[in-house]
Amino acid sequence: MPHGSTLLIPVERPVIATTAGGLAELVTDQTGYSARPADPASLADALARALAADTADRARLRAAGRHLAATYDYDRIVHRFLCDIAPWTMRTGPAHYRTGHVTDQST
Repeated sequence: MPHGSTLLIPVERPVIATTAGGLAELVTDQTGYSARPADPASLADALARALAADTADRARLRAAGRHLAATYDYDRIVHRFLCDIAPWTMRTGPAHYRTGHVTDQST
């Protein structure tokens, strides 16, 4: 995917996720519905809340999902990392310049 492209993530449906790992930081009451891991009753509750969401809630969640998809765009994050941490990887030219070790090629 070329830099600047957007990762296509369906953001038209409510997100339901468990609170395991890093998902708990992303899927909050503002961005979706969460359930405790290995807890069927908690999952059923999250599903019921998602199904009962009104038009305003769905619009809010849709906007939050689009914002998250843009914020966590893989290409943008990798590009920014490489520019900040390893800028030589972003330079154009012969391969010896991209390695970070410029050598004298005149001999």
